[in-house]
Amino acid sequence: MMKTRPVESRKYKSLSRRLSLRIILVVLTIMVLMGWAMLNLNKLAMQEVSNAHYHVLLDVTNELIEKDLQNMTEAMANDSTGEARKQSLQWLRQWLMQQDINTNRRGMAMISNEVTYKKDIWVYSVVVGHDGRYITHPDSTRMLNDNFLEQVRQNNDTLSQRLADDIQKGVGGEAKTVIDNMDVKVFYDPLKHTDWMMAIIVPQQVEMILVLTWSIIQAFYICIALLVIYLVCHFTIRHTTRPLKALSKSVGEVAKGRFDVPLPKIRHNDEVALLHDSFDDMQRSLKEYMEQLQATTSEKASIEQELKIANGIQMALLPKSFPDRNDISLYAFINPARDVGGDLYDFFLSDNRLVFCIGDVSGKGVPAALLMAVMRAMFRSEARRSDSATTIVKTMNHNLSYEYTAGYFVTMFVGILDLRTGHLDYCNAGHENPLVSGQPLPVKRNLPVGALPQWDYEGQETTLQSGDTLFLFTDGLCEAQNTDGKLFGRQRVRELAGSHSDCSPREVAELVENEVRLFVGDTEQSDDITLLIIKLNNIQT
Repeated sequence: MMKTRPVESRKYKSLSRRLSLRIILVVLTIMVLMGWAMLNLNKLAMQEVSNAHYHVLLDVTNELIEKDLQNMTEAMANDSTGEARKQSLQWLRQWLMQQDINTNRRGMAMISNEVTYKKDIWVYSVVVGHDGRYITHPDSTRMLNDNFLEQVRQNNDTLSQRLADDIQKGVGGEAKTVIDNMDVKVFYDPLKHTDWMMAIIVPQQVEMILVLTWSIIQAFYICIALLVIYLVCHFTIRHTTRPLKALSKSVGEVAKGRFDVPLPKIRHNDEVALLHDSFDDMQRSLKEYMEQLQATTSEKASIEQELKIANGIQMALLPKSFPDRNDISLYAFINPARDVGGDLYDFFLSDNRLVFCIGDVSGKGVPAALLMAVMRAMFRSEARRSDSATTIVKTMNHNLSYEYTAGYFVTMFVGILDLRTGHLDYCNAGHENPLVSGQPLPVKRNLPVGALPQWDYEGQETTLQSGDTLFLFTDGLCEAQNTDGKLFGRQRVRELAGSHSDCSPREVAELVENEVRLFVGDTEQSDDITLLIIKLNNIQT
């Protein structure tokens, strides 16, 4: 047989630790990526507008250079009515309007499809002079008329004041303020070669739209991340538990009795490998156990068959034909607790005499059955040569004591009944008192046969009357137990024998057997039960 190391002596790695480390690594990686994305997405929302602002600022600067900013500035300085200045700035206004349209309609979050200025839903551009007047504005009526700085300073908050100061100083930046009674965010920077400031104004509603849009994008990325976590965990666990499924299939085949089914190989030295090795050890143990069980079952079946044969032989040794004559009727039965038992009875008729015995061998099973057969043979041999019950018992005691030294003994009652007179010669060797029509028959206190070689057995005599019933039994009848542990008892035996003494021996025996069966119920029989019932019908004259 192949020897393997005990499962307890082998070292295994933790499957749960391996799975946990993989899942934790994936989750941490995705959380870091999500944290980085969330940290930057809100910046990207407003940076979309800010980038557009700086592109417009660069383009405006280039356009101003191309249009000869110096000549345009001199023309505006010589214009006393302001109409020339407005006229010269129209191209700049129109060009910024087109840029505003592009700003509102491009990027990841399209703000508005409108192509005309609407202050509450538009991101729009303005150019502000050093003194705060609007150089350009989507609303042409406000150009060179309204003052941006005055609107801002009316708010009386720190951010608005800083915005106004930055524009006057020509410093770029961003700030939140209120313009035209509307909360806005302003991105501003100076235009090169001039003292003008370029500003991008983002209404709060637009900012909320941008934040909402980017929040949706964040949620989308989170869903993607969760899906990735699920897929990674699913395939990781599925890959890890795949050997368990194969192992389960093999174990199922083992459960069906196929102990030679090979178990799948396990690559990792973890709990699955521990389970595999445990099942492998179990499979070998089961195979060995089943082989031993088959051998034991075969042996047991052989023994049971032999015991059945022995029981048949044992029962064949006992008389099966019971006399039912005018002068005497007799019936007996034996119910062994096992396949074979140690109780015995025997009788025969000789010259108007009935010679009979009943006995109980100490112990149970095969040894008691063998001794029972020996005792029956001794009884037959001695009873045919002797006319005295006491002589028969003494001879059997002598032979058993000297020839058999296994420590067994036999309780016996031997009697010789004269059918002509009713005279009964008997000797009791430690057996239960027989009953005569329900009353105990007086007996001497003799030892069982085989207990002591030199014991001097004392016999007794009595005379039976016509109609008397001699009821003999072994102690298995009195000691029958029910489910509560109570005994059937001698008193109940006496009452049954006395109240039915007018019945035939067979009827009495069947009645007692039924009463015992009802009393014990489902309790397993613990000792052999034997009855021998003799009824003297008429004394011959």
